Amino acid sequence: MATKHRSLVRRAAATGALALAVPVLASCGFNENTNLVYVPAAGTFDRDASVDVAGAVIVSTEGDGEGTFIATFANKYPTDPGTVESIGGDVEAPEFEPIELPPGGAVNLADDDQGVPVEGDFGLGSFVDVEISYSGGQQVTFAVPVVANNGYYAGLDGSVLTEEDEFPTEDLYTPADEVLPEGSEVE
Repeated sequence: MATKHRSLVRRAAATGALALAVPVLASCGFNENTNLVYVPAAGTFDRDASVDVAGAVIVSTEGDGEGTFIATFANKYPTDPGTVESIGGDVEAPEFEPIELPPGGAVNLADDDQGVPVEGDFGLGSFVDVEISYSGGQQVTFAVPVVANNGYYAGLDGSVLTEEDEFPTEDLYTPADEVLPEGSEVE
């Protein structure tokens, strides 16, 4: 009888240990990409300062070094207002005026023509290092894509839209028939 009891206790202990070990052994580990915020969007996101930047892009009609900086700024402080003091880096914003952020609030530059005109050495499809300074002395720098004033971003860099034949999509995308295995067909 004691042998049967010990066998049941051992079996229960083994089952319990296995139940506890499965989630640990099946996980991806720590500090893996599954623990990072992922946003599938064209714009750049930065959460390194007291103000979050979401969906940052430069919308350009001609792709000739002139465009409009568009982003959403979200103040993380629920009781203190914040200010975006400057936008610079590899771009200049000659008409920039500080952007006031309400406590715990957000400002979307795509709303009501609030975009910031910028100039620099960039073209459609390129990335530009943009530096943003906030009240309190914080600065962040990140790469921002330059997108056409068309499609999702239509009208954000003026009312004249980028003609689709003005920016060569073959340079931006690889056609499906070039990446499919030989003998496959594109439907």
